[in-house]
Amino acid sequence: MARLAPARRAALEAERREQILDAALRLWTRRGFDASSVDALAREAGVAKGTIYLYFATKEQLLAAAVERWSLLPDLAALSSRLGDLPLAEALPRLVEQLWSRLRAAAPLVGLLLRELAMRPAEARHFLETVVLPANGAFAEFLDARVRAGEVRALDGFVAARSLVGMLMIFVWTQHVLGGDAIRPIPDSAIVETASSLFLRGVLAPPPDRGGGKTPRAARGAGRRAARGLAK
Repeated sequence: MARLAPARRAALEAERREQILDAALRLWTRRGFDASSVDALAREAGVAKGTIYLYFATKEQLLAAAVERWSLLPDLAALSSRLGDLPLAEALPRLVEQLWSRLRAAAPLVGLLLRELAMRPAEARHFLETVVLPANGAFAEFLDARVRAGEVRALDGFVAARSLVGMLMIFVWTQHVLGGDAIRPIPDSAIVETASSLFLRGVLAPPPDRGGGKTPRAARGAGRRAARGLAK
């Protein structure tokens, strides 16, 4: 029997690995993680039970691989690089559109993780350390650069980054995991545009005062001082 070339062998192994991951996600979504045996997974994937163990020593390793496959980090890193020269008002909606597309495609996995990780501290920690925190950090660096440039007001970039992704996550969960889309459909464009607008209005620095008047913050401060004077 002819031996496969290394490149061909690697491609086949990657394809088989993806086949197993796809089958696991389908099975876990239907039955849950604990109720899904390796035998059932092998049947779902159309492979021998031993083949599963060639690629993943435990079910927990398989879950970790499924989680990492849907990490937002590659998208955030690539988008931050490509959009770095655009004004934030133009760059952010493009970034949000890409993140929303990615998260919506991963809706079954989002539902699975919300259900399973709360009961699995070790896997939850792995998810945070390998998926959530690196992606959060990449987006925070993108925002921190805008703070240094004066385009974004002084804020905690890490918290702001998670706030935006959190908005998108709750829409994925309610619309495409719990079934809200069947009750009250919301166009993707409305989610992207509204989330982008809400975020931008919260983080953009106020325009420079070109007329010599008070800035909104200074005006509010003056108003409070005047009110205190009247109260005396």
